Amino acid sequence: MRRPQRRRGWRAADFDHAAVRPFALLFGAAVGLWFPDIDQTVPLLDHRSVVTHSVLPALLAALWLPRALAAGIAMGVAVTLTADLFPERWVGFATIHLPLFGSIAGASPVWLGLNAVAAMAVAHRCAGLRGAPTTARAGTAAWLIGPDRMLFAVTAGVAAVYIVLGEGKLVPLAAVLAVWVAGRGMARWAPAGGR
Repeated sequence: MRRPQRRRGWRAADFDHAAVRPFALLFGAAVGLWFPDIDQTVPLLDHRSVVTHSVLPALLAALWLPRALAAGIAMGVAVTLTADLFPERWVGFATIHLPLFGSIAGASPVWLGLNAVAAMAVAHRCAGLRGAPTTARAGTAAWLIGPDRMLFAVTAGVAAVYIVLGEGKLVPLAAVLAVWVAGRGMARWAPAGGR
């Protein structure tokens, strides 16, 4: 009788396991919160570049990463873009910049708002494509609250820590709720497809 070989490393499906999903969402959220500001270290990009302060990082994550991890990254990007909607003034580095062309000035809030909603829609699609689990496994919160509510709980927690503790403002927290609801509606409205 042959002994089964032990598998080494992680597979993409491992990140979607109910016990791992919350941790994958949190790790992805940390990456998503950090990623838009990578433009400060890239030579050809200005701060708040149209490349990094958009839905593009969320879409790339959704194409190439496990769903739970991609959902976290997309959610983190959405929270960052929403927080960026509340500068003291819309001048200089507060505005969105096109590489080689400069600022889009007055269109910056519209750009950030629409891309925040689109990134949250990507998060909803990635978190919910498999739907709620069908059988219970003891000890995992994922079985109790399902992927949609889990995404809300992680979004609320991450947004509260990032915005309230990091920036000291409460208004963006309400905006994150609005972006979450709009992203959920956009994800449900969008045609099915993808992975």
